[in-house]
Amino acid sequence: MANRIKNFIFLIILLASCENGSLPVESFMGLDQSYLIDVLGEPDGIEELVRNEEHVFGSIEDLWYNLKMGEKIVIWKYETHDGWREFYFLNNSTEVVGEFRWYTDFETNFVS
Repeated sequence: MANRIKNFIFLIILLASCENGSLPVESFMGLDQSYLIDVLGEPDGIEELVRNEEHVFGSIEDLWYNLKMGEKIVIWKYETHDGWREFYFLNNSTEVVGEFRWYTDFETNFVS
């Protein structure tokens, strides 16, 4: 019960500190799908990619090539005020193993 109260208080502080829908959290790596739903709501889109002979390009390349044939990556997509965020899950895991943020401002995507 104490953990739920702590999580609730953290969530209230987190949401209160958001400005224009942006989150102060930089990374959701290692967190659970239920936490994402608590903080961000249900995803705007879900995509499943099954590893096959095809190559992929982009933010999931490293994860893709570590999968065995037939395994899958599940991608949860969230629209944000400045683009979108993607969170990656392997097979039936609920733990975030990768994430990517894409900005609608094209040049922002290439700033390191």
